[in-house]
Amino acid sequence: MTTDAWTAPYWQLAPLRAVASDPWPEGRLDLAIVGGGLTGLVTGLTAARQGLRVAIFEALFPGAGASTRNAGYITAGATRSYERCVAAMGVAAAQDLWRASIAAARQAVAFIADEGCDCGLAQTGRITLAVSAKHAEAQRRKAEQERARFGWALQAVPRNELDRYTGLVGYHGGLYDPLTWGLDPARLVDALVQAYRAAGGAIVCPAAVDAIDGAQPDAACASLQVGLRRITARQAFIALDGYADRLASPWARRVFPVGSALLVTEPMAATARRLSPTGAAIETSESFKRYFRVLADGRLLIGGRNSLLAPERQRGARRRLSERSAAWISPCAGPLAISHAWPGTLGFTMSMLPILAREGRLYFAGGYCGHGIPTSIALGRMAGRWLAGRETPALALHAIGHGASPPRRLHQPLLAAATLAFRCRDWMAHREVA
Repeated sequence: MTTDAWTAPYWQLAPLRAVASDPWPEGRLDLAIVGGGLTGLVTGLTAARQGLRVAIFEALFPGAGASTRNAGYITAGATRSYERCVAAMGVAAAQDLWRASIAAARQAVAFIADEGCDCGLAQTGRITLAVSAKHAEAQRRKAEQERARFGWALQAVPRNELDRYTGLVGYHGGLYDPLTWGLDPARLVDALVQAYRAAGGAIVCPAAVDAIDGAQPDAACASLQVGLRRITARQAFIALDGYADRLASPWARRVFPVGSALLVTEPMAATARRLSPTGAAIETSESFKRYFRVLADGRLLIGGRNSLLAPERQRGARRRLSERSAAWISPCAGPLAISHAWPGTLGFTMSMLPILAREGRLYFAGGYCGHGIPTSIALGRMAGRWLAGRETPALALHAIGHGASPPRRLHQPLLAAATLAFRCRDWMAHREVA
């Protein structure tokens, strides 16, 4: 593979690519779902088990987007800090949201176990390495605060004890979080496809939805234009996350795409044990954090963007990611032999919090801001019960002020400017005096 070439993801997508489409539904559906990733599948599974007639319309194959192009992490917490949540929504609402975000990790693990999903789920824990003394002090405060607020057992690790967790050197301390699990996201999607179909749900693919209608307050139904076909349903659910801007809807500008990319090495089990003696996932405290986890076959899965722009649109992006990863890991591990490298897309919101909302007959979930697996499962289950009329979400995500992102033509220059700001912040952090 040339240094600039992207490959298919490491995860085995062949079973998902081979999923045969169900017949086009006849008559009016109870629920039409746009997008066959984790959110769409969990929502469809939950609603179908409540007796709804459900069909998912997927443009490619189940899980073709971010659901199978991620690192396979389940982690606790939210991207927006607790302090910023308090400033924006008050103490009570911020506490509810953060408790829910922490609980989502455990609930996702329980859901996967209850469904019997054979996806290699394993609790590894995760340590964030402080790149400066200032970051280490902030980690110590965070561990104390989160333990007091939520009983979250974060542990500040002093500098002289880091070798218990990693062979990497030069860091000022660390923050260990036991609430981190790893899994194979493609196997998870495959298991959910089978469970959803067993519950009576249909998957139509490839079937790209060109237009959707039904957001008006007095709409009698939702309707989807899929090629030359018009699909009607009592209600519709949009589950596109980072691809939401591709379908005109009330939320098309509430979620914007951010680029990401991952590498996987050839098997290197002995070296992997030196890098992570306990098997914990490793990451840095930078704005553009670097991270890796050890896979079951002894490979390293490595991430860590240094740009918010879509990597597949940047010349040399794969080579730069490889060089950045090698500069970080190779001093301890030696040369890295890369077997897989693939780009992906994350969905972010201006609030840095996820969306679960309704307009007329249309419902939406997305904007997971890097917490895709636990959040998609949590919101998918909420949405499925909501759509079935069983339960209105207690977590008022619909009340959060999710501002519209700038027009699409401005995304690239604004993301480029944000990229420079994050790089500058990291540059200054590395140069702080211990």
